[in-house]
Amino acid sequence: MNSIPKVVFSKTLPTAEWAVTCIARGDLIDECRLIIHPVALGNGLPLFKDLPRPLRLDLAEARHFTDGTVIHVYRPIRTSG
Repeated sequence: MNSIPKVVFSKTLPTAEWAVTCIARGDLIDECRLIIHPVALGNGLPLFKDLPRPLRLDLAEARHFTDGTVIHVYRPIRTSG
């Protein structure tokens, strides 16, 4: 994880402190990788806040690890119109 390129989408974050990470502002997203840790917190921040309309995603890949962590790779479903 530390050595692969990462893009953080943010309007407020001034710099990315994590290695091989850049900040993107206003780019289109063609793939989303969610790393899910099996911990229930009871509250938190939404992943996609204030979307103007629902974003339909297709699960392109899923990997699981022995500690229960799962990585899901999603791609937007392109709709016409």
